[in-house]
Amino acid sequence: MSEESRRKIEVLRRQERAAAPAAAAPYSASSKWWEIYQKSLAKLPPQTQQVVEEDARYIADRAMPMIGSVLDREAYGEARVRTGVVVGSVQSGKTASMLAVAALILDRQVDVLIFLAGTRVPLWLQTYERLLSQLDGSSADVAWKRDKVRTLVPQPEDVLGSETRVDPIAYLRGQRRRAEKGLIERTPLIIVVPKEDDHLLALAKFVDELLGSSERTHDSEPISMVVLDDEADDASVLDAADSGKVTPKFIEMLWSRGPSKPLTTHKNVFATYIAYTATPQANFLQHAHNPLAPRDFFAALRVPSDIGTTSPRCVSYAEPGGLSGYYTGGDFYYDRFHGLAADPCIGYPFPETDDGDEHAGEGGVDAVISDFDATRWTMLGDALRHYFVSGAVRLLLSKKHFHKSGTVFPTLEAAVAELPSAHSMLYHPSALKNDHFAAAVAIVRWSRSSEGMLSLAEVHAQEFDEQRAYLDVSGLEARLESEADLWSVWLERFKASTAALATLPGGGPNAIHDLEWETVKACLCEQVFPNVNIRVLNSDARASSRPEFLPSKTDTGWEAPADIYSIFIAGNVLSRGLTVEGLCTSLFLRGAREPAADTQMQMQRWFGYRGAYFAMCRVFGFSDQLELFRQYHGTDQALKSEILSAMDAPIAGARDSILVLQGETFRATSKVETKRVPLHPGPTPSIRMFEPPDGDCYDANLAVLASTLDVPDLTALTTDGVLRGLIREIPLSLLEVASLLEKFTYSRHDPALSLEMSQRWTHLQQLMRISTPFFRPPGRAPGPMRVEPSGCPYSIAAYLRFWQAALDDPTVPGLRPTDNDKVPWNMTDIKAYRSAKPEFYVGVRFGPLQTAQSEQLRRFDLQMMTRGISERHPDQLVTLWGSRNPSEKWLGDQLFDYHLHGPEKAPHLLTGDKWRPRGHPGLLLFHVVKEPLGREVICMGLSIPQGGPDHIAALK
Repeated sequence: MSEESRRKIEVLRRQERAAAPAAAAPYSASSKWWEIYQKSLAKLPPQTQQVVEEDARYIADRAMPMIGSVLDREAYGEARVRTGVVVGSVQSGKTASMLAVAALILDRQVDVLIFLAGTRVPLWLQTYERLLSQLDGSSADVAWKRDKVRTLVPQPEDVLGSETRVDPIAYLRGQRRRAEKGLIERTPLIIVVPKEDDHLLALAKFVDELLGSSERTHDSEPISMVVLDDEADDASVLDAADSGKVTPKFIEMLWSRGPSKPLTTHKNVFATYIAYTATPQANFLQHAHNPLAPRDFFAALRVPSDIGTTSPRCVSYAEPGGLSGYYTGGDFYYDRFHGLAADPCIGYPFPETDDGDEHAGEGGVDAVISDFDATRWTMLGDALRHYFVSGAVRLLLSKKHFHKSGTVFPTLEAAVAELPSAHSMLYHPSALKNDHFAAAVAIVRWSRSSEGMLSLAEVHAQEFDEQRAYLDVSGLEARLESEADLWSVWLERFKASTAALATLPGGGPNAIHDLEWETVKACLCEQVFPNVNIRVLNSDARASSRPEFLPSKTDTGWEAPADIYSIFIAGNVLSRGLTVEGLCTSLFLRGAREPAADTQMQMQRWFGYRGAYFAMCRVFGFSDQLELFRQYHGTDQALKSEILSAMDAPIAGARDSILVLQGETFRATSKVETKRVPLHPGPTPSIRMFEPPDGDCYDANLAVLASTLDVPDLTALTTDGVLRGLIREIPLSLLEVASLLEKFTYSRHDPALSLEMSQRWTHLQQLMRISTPFFRPPGRAPGPMRVEPSGCPYSIAAYLRFWQAALDDPTVPGLRPTDNDKVPWNMTDIKAYRSAKPEFYVGVRFGPLQTAQSEQLRRFDLQMMTRGISERHPDQLVTLWGSRNPSEKWLGDQLFDYHLHGPEKAPHLLTGDKWRPRGHPGLLLFHVVKEPLGREVICMGLSIPQGGPDHIAALK
């Protein structure tokens, strides 16, 4: 904002104050915040408007709980602080929800409303401008007219248009008196600051002094404060108590300072902190010492699609408006069209070697380059051809064209109506800034290296100005002629994708089928090639500023934005809220030694509301990276689904937390240390724990085994004249085995439902909206989990119950079958898995010792076994399974049951896969072991086939 505009606004403000002093009751019809914000929602389809409002009201009710028109102080607890998290999807409308929540709590007459914007100044100003336009219903030029109904900090003239870094002290100092007056008159104080430490510290001091000197602080009436943290997945996460990160502590200082922590500093202040993020893994996993950890509430935002319901809540809901209004996220990119004509993912095998070799370059050029470089060069070429052809097709379908440079339009509406829509490509080569500039050079080289021009080797030898990377139009035209088939094939693929999407509402046939290649080719040469820019986006001084997708105002009118057709090259900036309008082509080459789902999910900027041109969207990457993206999506869907089910009907006794998943090859987050815990107990879990003879549950456990063996189908199992044990000829179902395991009780093992290991079953129960629990410990004397889950009978029973439930309802996200971790459970051939559901044979293994002498077991002539007992844990065996040297006559303990139904069918567990194959039976084998005093104790082992559901939890 110019100095002249600044002075003009101040004059107008003084004239307004002189003409009509501010009234004591400032709220008027013009200050109904929700009515103002609804105008910005009017461009959305009615169903989407309704969902945005429903979600916002749910969040507002928990952010600022009320009893009638009075703040519910009891809901804030002794600390007078509430914390929560709102989970959205990448580029799905989180800011729209945040502003909607802000409008609702402003109508509840919140006293202090603070927006924490991105750490980068452009993102801060982007949020500020959007708040002015959509929430405040004003603009930089007329914002002063709303001073009677709110106090806005900073003022537009203090921050917008500044070419230098804004000093927080400067923009806060001038607003102190207005803020004090507004607090007394009960007009809201609205503050928008970047999440930079100096801004937070200055603001914390400003707020503390304001509240400390206000008359209201000493009244009995509460002062309400709500802090909305946009993109709260990095700077706002505190990974450890001794962490050097200070930003979370500085944020807490907005409401709590000095020795009063964690209480609000002023006894009449009631504060709420809400973290908005698309990647909440670290938020849920961060340690409790972080004052910003979500303790009181959480919510997930829903997105429009062709499937789903609004009640009960689902990750997506059916939007009647059709494909053009759909959010195209992981469901569209990784699941529904995988392997079909509309599949937007183009995968390339990662080169097995990186040795230099001679390859035929594009256009017949020979060069000595590595396999890796050759593959990357091929991928770059494919992505660029796709980008150019899709740009021409979109331009032709829009019936618009590029205007000459410098063309001025009389109004913004005229400029938008005449100019083409943004069409972008995103290239992510690595995290290194220098690689971004090298990538820009590579694109220029590609535009120059074609048959009849420079050889590939000659192009690589040339030097280019990295800051002025321009495409060679004549080189592109030459490529277009020499590689006609490589270019024209994209038009046919777009037509096939469009036809494949015709089954979706609003996705039917369109004009693309009438386009001829010669028309597209002419558009490429005349309109596309001359108008494509190359932009590097990073924090390097040589890089470009933020993208410009909107027409800019000049003294004479409106000019076209710089980025109508642009190729953006970026790295870490992609995870900081960068929005790329019209993104159609994405080339992702970044790798990581140990990928983190939250970091890489933020970089998937191809997600968004791209339904109108989704048939032409493509993501190019190595196949293993695309598979990681696919798995990230599955764990993300599981997390959101659990939150949504909890929002509808929380299960009594469930703690306020969410189960976070990760994978064998990736972590949920690198910001917080976690451990990997699979759901499946393993192929041969052993319950080595036993109830000692002096234990309270000893006789009851003997009775359970006796009743299990007291059946008519019990038979002796003999091999080569040796009595190996007893076995029941009729197998048990998954649920019958689960019930049997749950009958065994232990004096020292009764896991409490509040344990993290126990809670994961409650999370799954909540996710599936099932009222009956999976995890059913006795509950006699709840305590710690004394053994690993694979050695706990109640955990194993819970898994078997869940297996049955997952077969009944295969839609559960985040699961993968144990025999094929490349396919999500909800995309398997569920009929095949149901038909292969295992039944378990139940047996007792005999040993070489005397028979059991207890009254309950004496009649079965059970020959006791010998096993080592742990010195550290005298109620646990050192090992369980024996006979690890199988022969043709004796297969071993883990294959005990195959001597009943055919040794020739037995898998080779010790020399091959440790799992029984899917479709094979399972085994529950009891071991009656002689303990040191000569009494019998009971342990048991299971052999479980593949084909069950699995996931890997990230636990603190």
